[in-house]
Amino acid sequence: MKKYVFREALPVWAKGREKEMNLWLDFEATVPKSDNCVLCLTGSTNYSIRVNGEFFAFGPARCGKGFYRVDELDLSKVLTEKQNKLTIRVAGYYFASFYTFEQDSFLCAEVVENGKVILSTGHGGFECSAVPEYEQKAQKFSLQRTFVETYNIGAPALPKPELAVYPHKEYIFRDSDYNTYFPVYADRIIAKGQFHVGDHKSEFRYPYYINRNDYKAYFREPETDVALISRNIDQDSLEDYTADVCGARLNEGEYYMIKMPYNVTGMISITVDCEGECELLIRHDELLREGPKTNINWRVSNTLANNLIRIKGKGTHRIETLEPYTMQYVEIYALKGSFTLKDYHIIFFGADEPNVRYNGKDEIVQKIFDAAVMTYRENTFTVFMDCPERERAGWLCDSFFTSRVEKTLYGKSTIEHVFLENFLLPDKFDDIPEGMLPMCYPGDSFTKQYINTWAMWYVIELKEYYDRTRDKALIDQAKERVYRLKSWIEQYINDSGLIEKIPGWTFVEWSHANDLTMDVNYPVNMVYSGMLEAMASLYGDKACQKQCEEIRKTINEQALIGDFYCDNAVRDENGNLKLSGEITEVCQYYAFFFNVATKEKNPRLWNILINDFGPDRAEKGLWKEIWPANAFIGNYLRLEILYRNKFYETLLENIKGYFQAMAEQTGTLWEYMAPQASCCHGFASHVLYWLDGMGMIDHN
Repeated sequence: MKKYVFREALPVWAKGREKEMNLWLDFEATVPKSDNCVLCLTGSTNYSIRVNGEFFAFGPARCGKGFYRVDELDLSKVLTEKQNKLTIRVAGYYFASFYTFEQDSFLCAEVVENGKVILSTGHGGFECSAVPEYEQKAQKFSLQRTFVETYNIGAPALPKPELAVYPHKEYIFRDSDYNTYFPVYADRIIAKGQFHVGDHKSEFRYPYYINRNDYKAYFREPETDVALISRNIDQDSLEDYTADVCGARLNEGEYYMIKMPYNVTGMISITVDCEGECELLIRHDELLREGPKTNINWRVSNTLANNLIRIKGKGTHRIETLEPYTMQYVEIYALKGSFTLKDYHIIFFGADEPNVRYNGKDEIVQKIFDAAVMTYRENTFTVFMDCPERERAGWLCDSFFTSRVEKTLYGKSTIEHVFLENFLLPDKFDDIPEGMLPMCYPGDSFTKQYINTWAMWYVIELKEYYDRTRDKALIDQAKERVYRLKSWIEQYINDSGLIEKIPGWTFVEWSHANDLTMDVNYPVNMVYSGMLEAMASLYGDKACQKQCEEIRKTINEQALIGDFYCDNAVRDENGNLKLSGEITEVCQYYAFFFNVATKEKNPRLWNILINDFGPDRAEKGLWKEIWPANAFIGNYLRLEILYRNKFYETLLENIKGYFQAMAEQTGTLWEYMAPQASCCHGFASHVLYWLDGMGMIDHN
């Protein structure tokens, strides 16, 4: 951690409103043309920066609670006028989510020209105003994210807030690459339909995350009920229709379906020419989940993927969201009035394009390669994320796989450093036991949930991070936290040396394996053996290595049913531990991944996994009594086992079997094998690590 010191700037916000939810403020200043001008800033929660009305950057880089990473952005190339308008729009969410913290809102910013501060917050350098067109009392976008963006263009100005200077914050350097932004234009309009507004209030059930009892009532009673508005739309027709977006006219009761060139993440930008007062609804999704002529589901993957825009008065208006979203298909509804579309595009948010290419001639592998690169880029926005649409959460275990891709694509591990460091910054974490790590971070554990196995993966990733970087400083910084985690786990070690009845969310994977987690779950103990082995390597702890080997030995003594490992053992009425008899595919992969099983010691199981299991096992009707694995984590462990043992031909066929349909349908890779959830999931980019290891990627 490197502390950052502003030259002059002080943290400011609207006086007395730093704990007010979803308050948006604009900070504006005039900056002269310059060939050496840097904007230094950070804040809470998110900000969008514009120069002369054009989007420039989004921030800040995400950081551990109570700490703030500072952006240093070169403005020189965009200061094209003699005097330039700089606008920093800050969304002060003050709301706990998997993406944000409930911490006081503020902005700290200064403009430095040729080494001298010419503007700064706290010294009258910026004019501040509340954002009148944004609806503050909004519904939740998803359980894991913040709020739906609803706009009232032409709304009257709000009273000018009085700014106050707030206490000093803990600033640190960003320490990671900046992001890439570029426009991605819609391919075309692909369908047109008519609709009417029905009344479904009596039959409508709100998404469970919108009006939870533990939310503050302020947001359970929104100014606009976007969820109900969307549900009340009844589609009357939908027909194929091909047209350019620019110049397409919509009258009240009509809607268009637009297709993007691929499943893209970024900020929505729409320009409309209104003949008078009008109202439009934007709904988006990653794919059409029930076929090419099916409308977008009004609520997919537990998100309220809708943006409502009301416009008062005629004229041409460009509206751009602050937050990024992920979409391949878009529906635009004319709820009121008539308007002409002038433009619809997405301003891409993500990592830089890597200087690598697939060096083979297999068209299927090329598509998978391209989809994996795009999946990584869209999920690496200052930290590794699981998905850029529903959550934007930085999950452990996912990060173990995604971090390998950063090294593969860019030859460095700077994002991984920031990701791992964030867990070490605060003294403690709220709402989880002392010694435990959050399951995803940065973000508040508002559900009071934690995944005990994901904390173990943090240590396993530390070991690989050290192997990649030789960054001993971070390893030493993590030591106390790692051993506190071990002490917490040790409370649940039984007489045979295995973890039993460990509290928290015991996650194995999204399959039947998750139903078999108590009392003694063998995959959990396999992960713990991997954690202990990592500690032995990182800290020279021979006792950890001995404990690791004892756990593996005990699992082999207890868990085998014939050639297969049973998932768990439970206590009977007499307190005796008995195998459940349940066997899952993923349990076998855990065993080989963590060296509990080996091909030498378990030759029959090894041959079954290599030759009988895989993407076509169900088609072949093999081993129906073994519960199948899902994408994460089972299929990834399988592919990793094939890779480690240089079964490259089988590995490549499995990669095509698992990922071809994903790449062809969305141009990104998915959370599950089927498209019932996120279709752009960070860990799925790990396919690049295997392709690179097989010599299929050129690094220019």
